[in-house]
Amino acid sequence: MPHKTVSDVRIAYDDRGEGLPIVFIHGFPLSRQMWRHQLEALSERWRTIALDLPGFRESSKPKEYSIKSLAKYVVDFMEKIDARPAIIAGHSMGGYILFEIVRRFPGSVLSMILVNTRAEADTEEARERRMRAIKRIRDEGKEAFLREFLPQLLAPKNRGKLLGELEEICMGVSEEVLVETLKALAERPDNTDLLPKIKAPALIVAGKEDPLVPPESSLTMARMIPKSALAVLSNTGHLSPLEAPEKFNEAVSRFIMSLESG
Repeated sequence: MPHKTVSDVRIAYDDRGEGLPIVFIHGFPLSRQMWRHQLEALSERWRTIALDLPGFRESSKPKEYSIKSLAKYVVDFMEKIDARPAIIAGHSMGGYILFEIVRRFPGSVLSMILVNTRAEADTEEARERRMRAIKRIRDEGKEAFLREFLPQLLAPKNRGKLLGELEEICMGVSEEVLVETLKALAERPDNTDLLPKIKAPALIVAGKEDPLVPPESSLTMARMIPKSALAVLSNTGHLSPLEAPEKFNEAVSRFIMSLESG
């Protein structure tokens, strides 16, 4: 498993295939393993790259946790591995990072794949939930938090077959990283103003049973981004790349091939 040193962090990543690069950014509190189905299938046609964000799984901890700093790490990492510009896919928190990249480093983005994510900042209620989660981690440990949080990421029918794998994907993240990342998520900016200004083509992928980012939110985002397409996957919750990998890969392949042919 290769690493690249970016500033003060060693970033672990997988890099498979050749051709047009696709960079996959995982969500919270996950790791690059959430993209294993995509790297396996899409690397037959394109170069596919998935990284562990700083502090997650096999990447070392950064000095600062913020969406802004994570975006800079990702862009500098892309430069290090000669994958800039690229198609960038961001899941949930990875989508927030992708918005920050588009805002500050638009030349790094050929096109966007926004997966189970939203443009809005946290509501006050959402911030309070994150603060309660932080308190629980500090009082009871990360296991108590993950035991309650992870099932919410999956559609009910998928929990039996995927919850164990999801727990494995999250293995290794420390309580410190969970707490600092929850703070960063609560403090992230609102990106609604950015949507109509986005020039890159965008594919928005939603889960029909996603309780955290309902499809209606994704539809609103698709209407605001000028060159966008929306795919709503049935029988999926907040983890469409893992819950419906074949449907997800098909939607991504169609999107990228349409860009290549256009």
